[in-house]
Amino acid sequence: MTFVDKVADGTVFGGKAFSNQPELRVIDKGSNVLSGDSASTVTATILDNPSDGSLTPVGNTVVSLKKGVATFNNLAINYVGLSYKLKYSLSGSNVAVVGGKIVLL
Repeated sequence: MTFVDKVADGTVFGGKAFSNQPELRVIDKGSNVLSGDSASTVTATILDNPSDGSLTPVGNTVVSLKKGVATFNNLAINYVGLSYKLKYSLSGSNVAVVGGKIVLL
């Protein structure tokens, strides 16, 4: 997986939806987007959690691919904190990516 857009590239406030919502492409070894995959899912979780925050809304932490692209909507972390990191995991595989450090203001 590779990022199209990641949270760490935008401004982030505790309890408010990220200004940049995560978007990832699922690619093969040749860097081709798996555009035929609209069935797999990607799950977002907090990997580093300095303030014991929660990723909300819970119903938006799992998205189905659309032509090989996972687009998250309205995700937020409820508590202010330094250096949160999010992890994105592809269902049914050992493929995961971690976003950059996120500082919640």
